[in-house]
Amino acid sequence: MDNLITLDYLSTFGGMVAVVVLITEFTKELIDKVFKGLPTKYVVFIYALIIIIGYQIMSNTFDMSKLMLTIINAILLTMTAQGGYEWVFKPIEQKSHKDK
Repeated sequence: MDNLITLDYLSTFGGMVAVVVLITEFTKELIDKVFKGLPTKYVVFIYALIIIIGYQIMSNTFDMSKLMLTIINAILLTMTAQGGYEWVFKPIEQKSHKDK
């Protein structure tokens, strides 16, 4: 069971998007309670940055001289993860609210 998410999987763009969406959805309710009014996109960006830097540290590729690229990649990851959420989860939520 410890190989559901591996470094190989996390090394892909799709893997990082999936993990960021997963973590965001898992913690969103708590984050909303603790940091009232904080837009979700900033939470997603923080998670994306942590995931990218964490991966770089674990794979021994972290380099401070590439920090600007890491931030830009975190922004791209954030926008993609939010777009994925809008495409997959939003319609399900809207349908569930209609059925009530």
